[in-house]
Amino acid sequence: MTTDALLLPLSKPHLTGDEHKYIAESLASGKLSGDGPFTKKVHALLQQLLATAGGRGPHVLLTTSCTSALELAAVLLHPGEGNKPEAIIPSFTFVSTVNAFLLHGYRPVFCDVRTDTGNVDAATIAPHITTNTRVIVPVHYAGIPCDMAPIVALGKKHGVAVVEDAAQALTSTLGGKQAGTFGDLAAFSFHDTKNFVAGEGGALVINRKDLELRAEIVREKGTNRSQFLMGHVDKYTWVDVGGSFLPSDLLAALLFAQLQAREKIGARRAVFVVLNDPAARTSLMKHLNGQGIAAAFHYPALHTTPMGKKLHDGKDLPNSVELGECLLRLPLFVDMADSDVDRVVDAVAAFLT
Repeated sequence: MTTDALLLPLSKPHLTGDEHKYIAESLASGKLSGDGPFTKKVHALLQQLLATAGGRGPHVLLTTSCTSALELAAVLLHPGEGNKPEAIIPSFTFVSTVNAFLLHGYRPVFCDVRTDTGNVDAATIAPHITTNTRVIVPVHYAGIPCDMAPIVALGKKHGVAVVEDAAQALTSTLGGKQAGTFGDLAAFSFHDTKNFVAGEGGALVINRKDLELRAEIVREKGTNRSQFLMGHVDKYTWVDVGGSFLPSDLLAALLFAQLQAREKIGARRAVFVVLNDPAARTSLMKHLNGQGIAAAFHYPALHTTPMGKKLHDGKDLPNSVELGECLLRLPLFVDMADSDVDRVVDAVAAFLT
């Protein structure tokens, strides 16, 4: 017996209290389109956050979403006309990871993941590398970084770029190094289900200097406008392929407030997942929903979906199937009270006993 008033949602965006102030400042500035004052503040803050001790941080560009950041990466790494490059992507991921590369002429090659983390590693990737492989896309599932050093080494061995899908992994670290700084490129998400939110939004992290200028050009509709605004050229013109990847400065203002409170936000979040057999998962979900607690299936293994079957090469990927069939999402958000955590734990415990 539940009512909407008693329903504990899966996710709820957290507001720090400064969002309204910064949005008002953005409105007063008269610069609401992309690359305004707050975009520049966010770029600088993210670069500082991702910098190694005493070093320069990577080049960072805000985008309209994590998906668009991955699309930008796909354009930057495409070898050109007449080629059909392959991108190795875990089957256990959200569709955006695959769509970003599929839309830009890549053949997606699904690989399996580990059941303990939901992440790929060098061993799950290596069997799928061919002479056509152009990109490896490790996904830091639930914000937990993949074991990146062997993956990067594998990429270098075969001359293959590495693009981190770090959608939920901003501020996550591995060996003291920030997620998003291991590969050639990386993408973060600021969707309102993520740790730090802008409603919609993302960022591309560029860890290779040779890609920085072209990333600016492709992001700005294929023009050299950013170089013009910095005084590096006397006029701007169309010089490359490109798209409109810039988010409004209003969204950057909202995001700036979130990132300033990153330590507080990060301290309140943890990963909640339940693994069981498919029938038990369905029964537990119904039990929790009946107690006014939102619980939901996660995404299926992509190679088992109608679209995925058209693309998959037929290789067996059992771990991705198991996770897709057995994982249950439980409520997780910053403003979740301790009493709500206890409520979820007690409801799960009651089901299991």
